[in-house]
Amino acid sequence: MKINLEYRKKIIKTTIVVILALLFLISLIWFASTFKQLYRTGNLEVDYSITGRPTRLHRPITISDIRVWMTFDYLNVIFKVDPLYFKNTLAITDSKYPNISIEAYARHNRINPQVLLHNIEQAIINYPNNK
Repeated sequence: MKINLEYRKKIIKTTIVVILALLFLISLIWFASTFKQLYRTGNLEVDYSITGRPTRLHRPITISDIRVWMTFDYLNVIFKVDPLYFKNTLAITDSKYPNISIEAYARHNRINPQVLLHNIEQAIINYPNNK
């Protein structure tokens, strides 16, 4: 009986190790394929500086990348827009501006978030530095 119990423990330990090794291998393959896909689509560009170290890991943000979770402050920084531009252009009176997300502002003012998003995109296109 004692031998049988030790044999079972050994089989259980071996099984656990094999399962963990397989999970590690699967996750490694998944990571490599995701990395390869991101690199192929251009979402993971690596620009090496003189030192040989990566200096930029992501493609630049474009207008089509704007999402409703972004704040106006974030958009000001990313698109190099004057901090009061959206406030004046879109007639924003919210006291939380620019630290309010597009979605929160739309919800608070009962505006369709997609319509507001479109208006923001148009405002960025029409910004004087973009012409």
